[in-house]
Amino acid sequence: MLRRNITDYRRISQSHKNTLKRLVEILPLNNLPNVRETLPMFERTITRTKEIWDLLESYRESIETVYETNESLISYKLNDIMRTFTTMSVMIFFMTLIATVFAIRARGTPLLEAPFAFWLVVAIIALSGMAARQFFKKRRLLE
Repeated sequence: MLRRNITDYRRISQSHKNTLKRLVEILPLNNLPNVRETLPMFERTITRTKEIWDLLESYRESIETVYETNESLISYKLNDIMRTFTTMSVMIFFMTLIATVFAIRARGTPLLEAPFAFWLVVAIIALSGMAARQFFKKRRLLE
């Protein structure tokens, strides 16, 4: 909103400055009384308008810099969040893969007939999840 306001004010200021310049050019051509006394006032107004224009230019540059910095921070935070979600999804993938392998009911499947097979598979899945978490933490992909 601030960027738009500065742009609008710059556009208005430019129109105002151009109008005053045309007035200063045209005014001496007319034979109006007291024109010579009013011309310096218009010229001072034009000078002040140029100063305002320069200030607006400075404000615009400052706002653009702040805007770019904000965009950069938002992008950094988004990348950090995406990295965390990707790491978590890879961890869950490994645990799902182990569960799927043990869910296959084929001849020779390990632990199929063991008395505590379910709890053993749960422990293997939990250990693989913790190992993946440690691996990603060591590589500083997960904080």
